[in-house]
Amino acid sequence: MAFTTENLTTFLGKPAQDVFLTAPFAEWQQEKTVDDELEQIDYVFRENGVDFVCDLDNSINTIFIHNDAKRCFKVGIVDMPFNTKRETLVKRYGKPSELGDEFSDSDLGDFGAWIRFEFPKFAIHFEFHRKREEIKLITIMRPDVVP
Repeated sequence: MAFTTENLTTFLGKPAQDVFLTAPFAEWQQEKTVDDELEQIDYVFRENGVDFVCDLDNSINTIFIHNDAKRCFKVGIVDMPFNTKRETLVKRYGKPSELGDEFSDSDLGDFGAWIRFEFPKFAIHFEFHRKREEIKLITIMRPDVVP
């Protein structure tokens, strides 16, 4: 299956079990963790570079698409290759809701520059690798869980 950012946003709000019965997720190994304190369920597809965060009712609220040395969404996103530049994102999505420069945190480590766009049905956040203009992480969220 070829993914686009648009069809990934359609997973938001759906029951995880419905999405995970479809290809390619049905063939992938997942790790499930329930965190009652944070009131969320995490599904990690470690070998495939994608994670889903769900509410306790198992509806998907956040999708993380990874592109780094440890984890990579090898299936890819047709309309958003990982080498997409910030200028291209702005041309596509318009004025960013928020953005930030790369930074280091003594507890959390190093982070690349980032840019976020918010829309009525979803928000999409891009983090870039430090020192290079390549997407490291794409986060797609329901509007009610945007930090």
